[in-house]
Amino acid sequence: MAAQPGCQLQRRQRRQRHGRQQLAAPASYNTNPQNVEQCQTPPSPEHTAEQAVSIQLAALQRNDEPWGNHGVQTAYEWALDVGGLDPSMFFGFSKDLYHFDHFMGMFANRLGELINCEAFSVEGAEERPASDGAPPTAVVTAAVTPARGGEPRRFEFHLRRKAVGARKGSLMTYMVRRLDQE
Repeated sequence: MAAQPGCQLQRRQRRQRHGRQQLAAPASYNTNPQNVEQCQTPPSPEHTAEQAVSIQLAALQRNDEPWGNHGVQTAYEWALDVGGLDPSMFFGFSKDLYHFDHFMGMFANRLGELINCEAFSVEGAEERPASDGAPPTAVVTAAVTPARGGEPRRFEFHLRRKAVGARKGSLMTYMVRRLDQE
């Protein structure tokens, strides 16, 4: 296999730099679009339940701004129990969501109507007290008009406070349920 035109020059330049081999990716390599900063509005203990849901839906409404899948990434970073090896209940059933790629695929399949939605409104929130070993949960109902139009679909966001870690005290999404499919 013949060497590509710029490869020999790149090798020579690497050898000439202080005797160290510094590897540089060829210009034709694209960067991984998932290697990005955290979402623009990360969870904070100061956000109310309604604000937490509005932030996520606003990011999902403009999913690819300021970068591709920023809206889905926002939902991932606001999810209570994803990114670890324990199963998550985010989609309403137990599922391993330790990797962002797994979350993206499931989100598109289960909650795709939220991505690039035409409009949304937060209808209200209720606090459910701790019961049967489950912590207190804020339940926020939202109406979402899908990108393709039609009647708004209703969703329930179940939020719980993060108990440990960098986002301790923040309301995070434990589960999202589509109410119209029950």
